[in-house]
Amino acid sequence: GGFFGAYIWLREWALIRLRNIARRLPDALDLIAMAMDAGATFYEAANAVVRDDPDDPLNEELGVVVREIDFGRSRQDALTHLGQRINVEGLDGILSAVLQAEALGTPLATVLKLQANLLRMRRSMRAERKAGEAAVKILVPSMLILVSTVLIIFAPVIVRAIEGRYRQ
Repeated sequence: GGFFGAYIWLREWALIRLRNIARRLPDALDLIAMAMDAGATFYEAANAVVRDDPDDPLNEELGVVVREIDFGRSRQDALTHLGQRINVEGLDGILSAVLQAEALGTPLATVLKLQANLLRMRRSMRAERKAGEAAVKILVPSMLILVSTVLIIFAPVIVRAIEGRYRQ
């Protein structure tokens, strides 16, 4: 029991951490892009985001990327390791777009802004889909409540009709 309790607690903690990372990712990409537009390199921009709030889960992971670059890894390797460590929807696409932008010489800040907007759009579409599903899921309980209310209101009339009190 203790093993399964610890396993469930650890799994929930990891899922909460991944949700926080996914929620914070578009804003962090925008911050990095703005810093790069102001003249900073990717390393300096990521380091500034990490220093802003070092306890944030995404910033902890960006801090690992910054430290890997400090230790001599290439930016491509550090970002690839980030993608391997974190399993967040959309992160692989962002990392491949960043790596492709570096290979083609496209401005990285522009790519990061586009990817942040794409993540926000996906989040919005997912919220709309879940809202539509919720409307369908609430339909059956609503109908049951309506039917039970109608039965409660008309129960005396139905009982009298069955007993024959309304016959003449």
